[in-house]
Amino acid sequence: MTEVRKFDTGATRSGDTGRYDPEGFLSPIVIERYSEYLHKHRTQPDGSLRDSDNWQKGIPLAAYAKGLWRHFLHFWTRHRGFVVQDPNASADIEEDLCAIIFGAQGYLFELLKERRRACDEIEAKTFGPLPDADGWIPWGGGPCPVAPHVFVAARFRTEVDVRGIPALAGGLHWGRTGSTGDIVAYRVLDK
Repeated sequence: MTEVRKFDTGATRSGDTGRYDPEGFLSPIVIERYSEYLHKHRTQPDGSLRDSDNWQKGIPLAAYAKGLWRHFLHFWTRHRGFVVQDPNASADIEEDLCAIIFGAQGYLFELLKERRRACDEIEAKTFGPLPDADGWIPWGGGPCPVAPHVFVAARFRTEVDVRGIPALAGGLHWGRTGSTGDIVAYRVLDK
């Protein structure tokens, strides 16, 4: 049986036992300091400002690993009470920690992105291409992907009408010939 929370106002919500608790897992002062650090480092050597999510375009894992080691070494050196000798080191131990968070987050992001890409590939091989928000499924040619009696809207290589032309799937040529008559996308119609 699912736990139900009841508030003094009478409002009810499902229980939160076992749910993620980002509000508790994260600290707003740490996130704010980390954001301050990242914003400071958005300015590039030529003076231009890089987008805040520029790192999500992809940085090699090896680059993240090398940065993590450098920043951890600087943190560790300062933690032990010594002076960091690297002239390119961060300004202080807080910046070292922010740089470590950046490197760890970026490395994890690349791992998760790759895992999702691999899952998407497996899903596409298993279930075929997934429809876009409007229900259009990209088509690269091959045997008819649906039963012949199903009504579909098909888009052809040079079609101007983006709504597609409705037809019975069995009456269309689904192969690839390189001509303007090649189907490039389809969607199943309710009929």
